[in-house]
Amino acid sequence: VMLIFILAYGFFVRFVPKRTIIFFALACFVVGGVAPAFMSDLFLILIMRGIFGVGLGFLVPLAVNLVADFYDNRERAVMMGWHSAAVNLGGLLFMFVGTLLATISWNAAFFVYLIGLVIAVWVMLKLPEPKRIDKKKHEKVKIPSQVLVLISGVLLFNALFYVLMTHLPVMVSGEGLGQASQAGTALTLFMVGGFFGGMMYGRTSGILKSYTNTCGWFSTGLGIGLIAISHNILLIAIGAFWAGMSMATTMPDYLIKISQRTPLMAVATALAFASGAAGLGQFLSPIFFEQIIILFDQGIGRFPIAAGAVILLAGGLLNFIIINLNRYSGQESTGFSEKDYESIKGDESY
Repeated sequence: VMLIFILAYGFFVRFVPKRTIIFFALACFVVGGVAPAFMSDLFLILIMRGIFGVGLGFLVPLAVNLVADFYDNRERAVMMGWHSAAVNLGGLLFMFVGTLLATISWNAAFFVYLIGLVIAVWVMLKLPEPKRIDKKKHEKVKIPSQVLVLISGVLLFNALFYVLMTHLPVMVSGEGLGQASQAGTALTLFMVGGFFGGMMYGRTSGILKSYTNTCGWFSTGLGIGLIAISHNILLIAIGAFWAGMSMATTMPDYLIKISQRTPLMAVATALAFASGAAGLGQFLSPIFFEQIIILFDQGIGRFPIAAGAVILLAGGLLNFIIINLNRYSGQESTGFSEKDYESIKGDESY
């Protein structure tokens, strides 16, 4: 349900004010999230989770779209990084608070979604309606082919790094490297790394410039590769933290490039597609690696993690080659100019 409404966002935002979409999405988020606390029928709970998915499906691309609406160049880079950090921090807080509430009773965990009411009040008081772009009736703006390539990259990148979520617990418990709780701690460190990676993205992109995405793929592959060769839970935790930090550097770079290379009237649709591609990649990840396991006649756990690392490293190398070929042919290889990246690097306030 969430994926459907992520993709539908690009259509609705053409006709409906964004503040209206926010309030509708938050209403679905709160009602669909909290209502199961008062239910015992599984069918009704599933219906409420569907309503929750509608709200989340609108909120995911909307958050990115608002950054593109209100910020440009240097500020957009910093805010995209903060958005990435907030996603990971939110995951940590929801996990922590939900666990505490679950100690009271299983259905009390659903009360964590009441945070949507606080966000609604903040939006009402602080968030203005973004300026709408004037366009001719029936005018259609196509998403450039290079943006579609970037969106495909988002899908593949998410499918590859998400192998940790499905196979790391199997590797840790199946090989006797630790308990399931320790695997959970490693995955938590992945999100902690994502928080720090997002917070540092403004400076990182200022240093790496057009190679930010390349280094993101390569660095994520190194982190996951460290996990694949480790037989020590501490090294696994370090690899998870490093991979999370690298992931949170790569994703905002994709979003910035997409927003920079897309015509203004199609930015909302392109960012919605990118958000949908991220979710779809994570959904397809277990299917993709199942086929890898079958192809090489290997077992679950360590092998698919190693395969994901190898593909990420190869993707980073391919990205590097493409950037340099574009430079040689005189084409732009990034949505930012070198001057923009220098401004990010030099602004000490970030």
